[in-house]
Amino acid sequence: GQAPFGIPSCAKIAFSRPYIYLCVRAAVHCGGNGYPQWGRAPYFTEILFVCFFSPKAGRNRRFQLSLQNLLRMIYFLQNTAITGLWGKGYDMEENGCAFTGHRPHKFPWHYNEMDSRCVALKNALAQQIARLASAGITDFYSGGADGVDCWAALHVLALREQNPFLRLHLILPHEAQADGWSAPAQERYEEIKQRADSVEYVSRVYYDGCMMDRNHRLVDAARILLAVYNGERRGGTAATVRYARKSGREIIVLEPVSLDVWERKRG
Repeated sequence: GQAPFGIPSCAKIAFSRPYIYLCVRAAVHCGGNGYPQWGRAPYFTEILFVCFFSPKAGRNRRFQLSLQNLLRMIYFLQNTAITGLWGKGYDMEENGCAFTGHRPHKFPWHYNEMDSRCVALKNALAQQIARLASAGITDFYSGGADGVDCWAALHVLALREQNPFLRLHLILPHEAQADGWSAPAQERYEEIKQRADSVEYVSRVYYDGCMMDRNHRLVDAARILLAVYNGERRGGTAATVRYARKSGREIIVLEPVSLDVWERKRG
């Protein structure tokens, strides 16, 4: 069965014991509906409630948090939109890498992923991700945009089949990001969301600036930024690289046509 307010059945309480230990680990992450749900939390947003209760709880001043207040707190967490609460103040993942890159229309081959240049870029991107995983990077962050973000996410998911310690985190700008994409691109996007270890939305609905906010959160979340970047001075990818540089992140740039790679260390 399911306990009140969605508490898992494993958190049942044996009231017959004189002292009752209740440990509810509310590891909160954003699910597909844009709300925190039970599961493993990205960016260390974990809440650990440890409470002791006894028949004489009214006289036990050492532990003031009652079961009723605990249930109210969990109810609040499960019914609070992730925007504005979980999107701020999370720690940078030292073993993390975020992705950024151009959308397909910025490439010479546009949406033709069968083009030999696109195939070569995907292979080079996969090699960089595998190199990072071999160097100890375990958490990868993707914004889910069509093109590089989705290619990189699929490479991480493929590597996770051999290395279960790898995790894919999605930080998405809004729920309708994929509206207007081609049917195959939408199917790929939904598959990635279903298989990701965590999904976070900047906002449930679109607003002017949500894409930039998404890019900043990606950079803030990880120590390394892997960018598929053609060097242009305008656009979301260029702005993300500049923000990462300003934030002191390590940056790896993969040029999409020549496939040249250059790195900028932290600081």
